[in-house]
Amino acid sequence: MTVETLTETRSPQRIRAESLLHFYPDVDGQECEEIQQFLDKGPILEIGLMSGDPALKLKMDRFRQENAAAFRLGVGKQIALMLMLCIPFIALCWYIWDSGAKR
Repeated sequence: MTVETLTETRSPQRIRAESLLHFYPDVDGQECEEIQQFLDKGPILEIGLMSGDPALKLKMDRFRQENAAAFRLGVGKQIALMLMLCIPFIALCWYIWDSGAKR
């Protein structure tokens, strides 16, 4: 596989995020938002491949550390996650309790 082939497989969003990360922290607010959007919602495989580059890995780690609040789950998502985990468990316990009472 040649370098040209590897370059062609990168998405335009990844290329843009890589170029912005190379200039980080000397980027403006809009560019920080672009980086954050890519790292938060971009394809996990491309983010993983980017972290394989030692220079980009350091910049990504610094960006995530300095913008940690942007990567946290909001209160609504935390509540939804807890409900998704607790409701099936409670339903299973109720089913087991109820099936034991009918015997």
